[in-house]
Amino acid sequence: MTTDTDSIATILEQFRKETAIHSSMVDILHKPSAQALLSIDEPVVTHVFRHEVELDIHLMTILGKITKENPVPKEQAGIVREMREYWLNWASQNNYL
Repeated sequence: MTTDTDSIATILEQFRKETAIHSSMVDILHKPSAQALLSIDEPVVTHVFRHEVELDIHLMTILGKITKENPVPKEQAGIVREMREYWLNWASQNNYL
């Protein structure tokens, strides 16, 4: 699979469409677009932060699976605005921004 910017952007767009009405993370992670993002691995992380892709809870889950990190404290889980800030801080500390 190619990992150029256009390909990743296309898969991210498909991921948003496939997961828009789902709340089950198990279902979301089994979507073809989620599996594609996970198979691309680190280039997805770079793309998300370098291209300022809007972080939603589903995409933050993908980032966590790829990076094996979760910068969000448990007490902030589910508060999307706060979760975004923790991920952006993590990205800055890890040279993605």
